[in-house]
Amino acid sequence: MFEPPEGIGAFAVFFVIAAAIERFLEFVGPALEWALAKLRPNKKTKPEPEATRDLNVALADNGITRDDDEGDQKTPQQRAADSQAAVNARRVGRPRSVVLRVV
Repeated sequence: MFEPPEGIGAFAVFFVIAAAIERFLEFVGPALEWALAKLRPNKKTKPEPEATRDLNVALADNGITRDDDEGDQKTPQQRAADSQAAVNARRVGRPRSVVLRVV
């Protein structure tokens, strides 16, 4: 069994090994990501409804309105709610239902 020299704790060896593994993975990580991207070229990192929802929620939290839809009169909060409904519908696996709003 390994006995560390006087003044060195038993877990210090494990710490050094873990640090070495971490440094190795930091060095090799970008190459592994590149290789995996080549193996799965059509695989997106984040599905489209979730990315749209995240953008709309961020815009609603900051009170920013978008000017890309000129005919659409929705508030940022309504856009965020609609995109969350699209995410929920995708998770359930059913088409998005139409909600009638009474004004």
